Amino acid sequence: MELLGDPQRAYPVIQVAGTNGKTSTARMIESMLRAYGLRTGLFTSPHLVDARERIRLDGEPVTAERLVDTWNDIEPYVRLVDKNSTDAGGVPLSYFEVFTSLAYAAFADAPVDVAVIEVGMGGTWDATSVAAASVAVITPIGMDHAEYLGVVRKAYFDLKEGPGAAFADQLRAAVDSGNGAKIFSSVLPASTVESGETRDPVTPDGQPNVLPFENGGETLRADAWEETTIAADRHNEPGRFTAMIGWEWSSLPNGANLHRVVMTSADGETARKFMPYGSNDSPYPDDLWAWLDKTEQESGASFVAIPHNPNISKGYMFGATSLNEAPYTTESARTRARWEPVAEVTQYKGDSEAHPDLSPEDEFADFETYDSYIQTNRQEYKANVGDYARSALRRGLEIEEKVGANPYKFGMIGATDSHSGLAAAEEDNFWGKMARDSTPETKSRPGDNPETRDGWNMSASGIAAVWAPENTREAIYAAFKRKEVYATSGPRMRVQLFAGWSFPSGAEEADDFAAIGTILGEIGLHQYLKASFDRSEANQEQTELVAVAAGNPLLQLQEAKTQMV
Repeated sequence: MELLGDPQRAYPVIQVAGTNGKTSTARMIESMLRAYGLRTGLFTSPHLVDARERIRLDGEPVTAERLVDTWNDIEPYVRLVDKNSTDAGGVPLSYFEVFTSLAYAAFADAPVDVAVIEVGMGGTWDATSVAAASVAVITPIGMDHAEYLGVVRKAYFDLKEGPGAAFADQLRAAVDSGNGAKIFSSVLPASTVESGETRDPVTPDGQPNVLPFENGGETLRADAWEETTIAADRHNEPGRFTAMIGWEWSSLPNGANLHRVVMTSADGETARKFMPYGSNDSPYPDDLWAWLDKTEQESGASFVAIPHNPNISKGYMFGATSLNEAPYTTESARTRARWEPVAEVTQYKGDSEAHPDLSPEDEFADFETYDSYIQTNRQEYKANVGDYARSALRRGLEIEEKVGANPYKFGMIGATDSHSGLAAAEEDNFWGKMARDSTPETKSRPGDNPETRDGWNMSASGIAAVWAPENTREAIYAAFKRKEVYATSGPRMRVQLFAGWSFPSGAEEADDFAAIGTILGEIGLHQYLKASFDRSEANQEQTELVAVAAGNPLLQLQEAKTQMV
């Protein structure tokens, strides 16, 4: 770069580094800068069709003429550096290093007001780091899939020798060439279980494949978990920004998605007392709940497990029986209800609230349906009662009629399921699910089967809303446990629901309707408890309450509460 006159010093540089989402983040920053009237340069990698995609001026790929002119300017210096290096026993410049030089030179020649530069690999020693960046951005790292919690990231950056190094080389090559999805696909199972079957889907030949890491990558997992919990504590600011700690339990027997997002209110120090439980420990949710119970007692941490993407569970997420075909009992129904008070009903991979085949009279039941299973072979999608929350609620009541406890008495949330660290739920500001599907040009993967699900099949959704008295881990966790949550497909709506009987006429129009609902709820709870001892007296008090509240005065309701409690 010195021979070229250090073109990277001719303009401010914003450098974007990280594991996933670098390209999406870089593009987002560049588009915002351009919106402010600045002339921008953007350098990303890899390209999908044309190498000019890597170097963009004002949002457009550099023209062929400008690229050739820039190459003609720097070629003599590239050849000189290559010769000096090889003469000294070194290696010539890599393809990436030459393209980095091209980008910096093209931006200086344009000229640009600011350049946004995506790191290739290696951070400090990456070729892009010859620039002294004015701003450095490190994209968030999402801890998904506990089975390989942070293992892929650690292997990509750190595993250079010893067992697993050969696979790490393959991993780096695949990711750097834009084919990282093929590594993910190699883990997926081939399914022999059709949607709607009721037999136990856990079979030896239907389990996800294991990546070839020594001891299942346990050492890498432990390092990654420590880094993650430390990072969560570092960014947790009670009252302002809450960083919850959690992971995904990714059971996928024969392509039946049984994933749970496990969340804890614990801090990093407490979380480091255990390693996350994965489906490689057991694919059965009952075993996950038993582990949560045991770990809660041993560590002092508290947990909730949230069913995730039930719409592609082949009917098993909210089954009529346990996964192993055992009928629900009072105890097993209560166990599930204890650990899973909330379920996810909308996210990138579709809606899990209702389906037109199950709710044919609901004109909105076809909203953002998703019809593909996470497996290597294609099977026809079929909507089952156990896939959707609306039908699951009814099934829960049916089970309660038989055993006296309801396993599916849950609240609902939305989520995003981003694998890039960019959780976008707005239709007009959607940055995709994966690290490389954030633009129309990159949503389809060249060479894929037309039936393969890609970025075009993803929904810009959703959001988990929580009613909590304060923005802290403890308060948010408590709200999940008591089900004071709701889901939206993206809009940031403020919603409160009060349900019951004997609301005063006009209560919904009152400025203090929340206070009315809360007081009636407290009175109702008092009556419920008292009814256990004297049902006739409780019924009499209900009659008196209706008479008192007839005029809808909040003060009268408060007086009624005082007299009764």
